[in-house]
Amino acid sequence: MPLLMVLGVAGAGSALAQTPEQRDGARPGASAVGSGGQRQIEDLRRQIDPDAPADPFAADRAADDARESRRRSERGRALDGSLDIEIDRADDNSAEGISARDDTDSLDDADDRAPSRDRDGQDRTATEDQRDDRVPQTADPLLASDSDDDRAATGRDISETSPYDATGIRVGSFLLFPELSVETVFTDNVLQSSTSARSDHAYALSPSLVLRSDWSRHSLEATLAATRSYYDDFQEQDDETYAGALQGRFDVTRRTAIQLDTAYLFDKEEVSSDDTPAGAAERTPFIIRSAEAELRHRFNRLTASLRGRLSDEDYDDVALIGGGTANNDDRDLTEREVTGRLSYEFRPGVAGFIEGSRNERDFDTPIDDNGIRSGSQGYRALTGLTLEFTGKLTGEIAAGFARQTPEETRLEDVSGLIFTAGLEWRATPLTTLRFDATSEIEETTLANSAGALVRRAEISVEHAFRENIIAGIAFGYEMEDFSGSGQQDRDYTAGITGEYLLTPSAALTGSYEFNKSTSSIPGNDYVENEVRLGFRLRR
Repeated sequence: MPLLMVLGVAGAGSALAQTPEQRDGARPGASAVGSGGQRQIEDLRRQIDPDAPADPFAADRAADDARESRRRSERGRALDGSLDIEIDRADDNSAEGISARDDTDSLDDADDRAPSRDRDGQDRTATEDQRDDRVPQTADPLLASDSDDDRAATGRDISETSPYDATGIRVGSFLLFPELSVETVFTDNVLQSSTSARSDHAYALSPSLVLRSDWSRHSLEATLAATRSYYDDFQEQDDETYAGALQGRFDVTRRTAIQLDTAYLFDKEEVSSDDTPAGAAERTPFIIRSAEAELRHRFNRLTASLRGRLSDEDYDDVALIGGGTANNDDRDLTEREVTGRLSYEFRPGVAGFIEGSRNERDFDTPIDDNGIRSGSQGYRALTGLTLEFTGKLTGEIAAGFARQTPEETRLEDVSGLIFTAGLEWRATPLTTLRFDATSEIEETTLANSAGALVRRAEISVEHAFRENIIAGIAFGYEMEDFSGSGQQDRDYTAGITGEYLLTPSAALTGSYEFNKSTSSIPGNDYVENEVRLGFRLRR
């Protein structure tokens, strides 16, 4: 895995920038504002970089865990008897050395200079004091592990590379990864309508650039991405997405790291979004700017981190079908969030953690268009496990509780149990299963509602029939429960993807996605089928 996370492309437009491996379950509904903006950014991070984990520090934690495990492994093996073996070998070699020396050499001098042999078969001089320095005096059976850096950081052995992997372009101490995807898109319900489905055809272009450092310490990564689609009949539904990110990690010490991230996203809301003004003639453009900083330190098997995030969301006004414009200023908001986590490694590859966060969401307009006071404060608490069984099962799973309290006292709090997961199981060298789940509370501008508790889950399977022929299938589910209003929305998705790698730089891609949306509000249901065929170039 790379040491840094990158930003991709969101919503329907984001699907155009994805490789088939990541496209399963794309096109989030974007039916609420607020934390949904951060969700979009997190969803998009993996779309340019297929190996990027959901957690921006996951790869760094894994690499640190691997280095620590190697050190612990040496200690554990020494305590399991390697010390005795080395001392015995040293004593044997000492005896041989004494017999070969002049009889005037003392036994003590020969023993001090006795050559010993390490596990790699290399000769070295080891005195008793040096042996004491190498071997700890107390034992912890949980510290022994045979992990190595590459397997822990990537979930696979470094030898498991493919001749079809992108190689990048060397630029000094950086690697540049350019990519261009060209697709043709067909949908049978471009307006996502429940009563009058209209089909349309589009061409889409999705270029991206990732510049990644290749340093032994610290890291820096910059990303630029865009998606532009052109529909034949309904130009107002064209995708237009521009994204950029700059992310860096500074390794203060071997145990302490500071991560700084900043991101920018311009995109358009889905036409089916619940927050879209009634009678809008186009999709709502919006901009998300975010900055994040995290400090992490390892205390042996205990790791502590503190993260702060600031994000700003700005929604443009939109034209109305009957003329005029709809004001979206009451949707603009700023969110501040602080998150702390404590993680403890019970055994190599298994760590438990507790996490808590506090947030404040302030709208630029204190009173929205419905005459309701805007803004809220909330918290969330999680406990779970991080798994790192090399080459097999990796990821994170957690459960907890979240609550968001609105400034408007007439509105109900939004609260409930939450569940998150990001697991990957390499069932065989050719087959990978993934399970992802998120839960969050999102703001909304719907009347009589302070927000929605949104839960999402997706399971996908990817299989390589040959090294250059890859296919996948995915099933997704999303539910939104709006407090106060009684509105409930449900989305069901199913899709298949295919990829034929012609060379490391060229590939044919294809996908099919079925999306069914249901709502307790009449007229909000719809069904859509979408087919994509494309060609991808990369280095």
